[in-house]
Amino acid sequence: MDLSRYPDDQKSFMKRLYTALLEYTPKTYLGDVLVYEARVRPLFKLPQVGRVWRAIAPRANVVSVEGTHLSILREEDVSGLAEDLRIRVARMVPQPSSNDPVSIAPAQAA
Repeated sequence: MDLSRYPDDQKSFMKRLYTALLEYTPKTYLGDVLVYEARVRPLFKLPQVGRVWRAIAPRANVVSVEGTHLSILREEDVSGLAEDLRIRVARMVPQPSSNDPVSIAPAQAA
C-alpha cells in the first residue's frame, strides 16, 4: 500500500494499527454470537466473516443477508438484516396475550 500521500503521524498510526492487528490473537468465546455475513462478495473471494467468527466463537450463528460487506447497513440493503433482527428481538420479548389484563393509565390534567 502506498502511504506516501499521508502525513508522517498518520503513516505511523496506520503501521502501528496494522502491526497490532496482525499480532492480535482473540481468545475463544463460548457465548452466543450473531454474525451477519454479506451474500454479495467480490469475484474470486470466499466468505470469511462467518468462518472467522466460528473459529473464535463456536456457538456463532451466521446469517447470510443481501448486499456487500459495506452495503448491508445502507438503506438499499439493510431491510433483510433489520427484519431478521426484528424477528429475533420479538422472540426474546414476551408478547401480551389476549387474556392478559390491559392496564390503562389515568389521563393527566393538562
